[in-house]
Amino acid sequence: MHADKMLSGALVLGLLVAASTSCSRAKTLCGLVCDCQHCNDWEETQTCDQISLSQDMASSYSCDSAWDAWADCFENSGNCYDSQAKYSTRDLGSCNLDVSTGIGCQATSECTTHDQTYFCSNNVCVYRACDNTQQPCTTNQQCGQGDDKCNQASLTLLDCERQASDVNVVPVYGEMPAPP
Repeated sequence: MHADKMLSGALVLGLLVAASTSCSRAKTLCGLVCDCQHCNDWEETQTCDQISLSQDMASSYSCDSAWDAWADCFENSGNCYDSQAKYSTRDLGSCNLDVSTGIGCQATSECTTHDQTYFCSNNVCVYRACDNTQQPCTTNQQCGQGDDKCNQASLTLLDCERQASDVNVVPVYGEMPAPP
C-alpha cells in the first residue's frame, strides 16, 4: 500500500513538473514576442494564450515533439526587428540584387536620366532590387519580409495535427502557411 502511495505521488509530481516545464516554454516564447513588440497587458495575455493553446492543441494530437521542434526554431531562429517592434522568424528582404535594364552605358551619368536608382555596371544600366521580389529599392526596409526560417517546422507540426485529426487543423499561432 505504501508503495502505491509513493508511486502515485511520484506520478503526480512528474505531471506537475511536465506541466510547469511546458507552461514555462510557452511563457518563454511569449516573453520573446512581447519584449520585442512592447505588448501591453491585454496583448501579452492574448499572445501567451495563443502560444499556450497552440502547445495544448499539439499535445492533444500527440504532436509534442513537432511542437517542440517548432518552438525551438521560433526561439532560436526568430529576430526582433526593433525599428518595427516585430518578432518574426522571417528574414527581412535585402536590397542587394542588381537587375539589368538592357540599356548600354559607359558611365552612371548615362543611366541617371532613366531613374535615380540606375547605375552603370559592366557597360549596362542596372538598378538595385529586392532579392525576394525584384522590385526596385534603395533600402532593405523597402523589401518587406523574406522566407520563414521555421516554415518546415510549421509544416511538420501542421501535418502531424492534420493526420491525427479527421478535420483540417487551423494554425493557432505562428506564421504557418496555407496547405498546398
